[in-house]
Amino acid sequence: MLLQNGGQDVVLTSSNSNMQWGVTSGPLFDAGDATVQSALECDFDATSTCGWETWSNFSVFYTWETGPNDWNKFTALKDGSNNYLTFDPPIQVKYTHTGDGYSNATFYLEYGGFGDLWGIPGKCVDFDTGADSECGPNTRWIPEFSIADGSEVTAGGTSYLVKAMEKEQRMQSVELSNCSSMTLTTYSLPDISLWEDPDIGTEPTVDAAPAVIGGVLQ
Repeated sequence: MLLQNGGQDVVLTSSNSNMQWGVTSGPLFDAGDATVQSALECDFDATSTCGWETWSNFSVFYTWETGPNDWNKFTALKDGSNNYLTFDPPIQVKYTHTGDGYSNATFYLEYGGFGDLWGIPGKCVDFDTGADSECGPNTRWIPEFSIADGSEVTAGGTSYLVKAMEKEQRMQSVELSNCSSMTLTTYSLPDISLWEDPDIGTEPTVDAAPAVIGGVLQ
């Protein structure tokens, strides 16, 4: 995984403190390809190259990063035969939602693995009232809607069903007068002396690979 230039390894030898967060190359491309050069022409000067045009004009490009930190370095897993393991990219799934201000609106969500489904638009609510609010201090970001259990999403002609692993309920704000007839009851709190060790037993010895990972039977 070394970056090379003309067959020579690109090696960072400086101990400059400015390198403490690592270095990144930005988008990499073949400077000798005329098609690439045309795609990277600056809007304001056709004789100049603008690297940021990569983000809008290229469907695929690469970047390279290195440094002294964990996130700057290449990390991989190997199996028992010393072969690198490969990982599938997130699956893009299509979901249609009605309600919460939407009518048959299509969303493309990303499923990154067990328990990870991203892409639902969000909004901010006031800490105290729970009402929709401009994002800022004393607000909280929440999803605009929840996907009902059993809802269908599709990817490449394959259908999947969604089921929530965690759910949240928020109190509704009401007028204080609604609570005027309520009374409070005082209870004695338990004392720490009442606590008993549950004694769940001796920790088992694990001598084999796990049978289930992320809900998937191995």
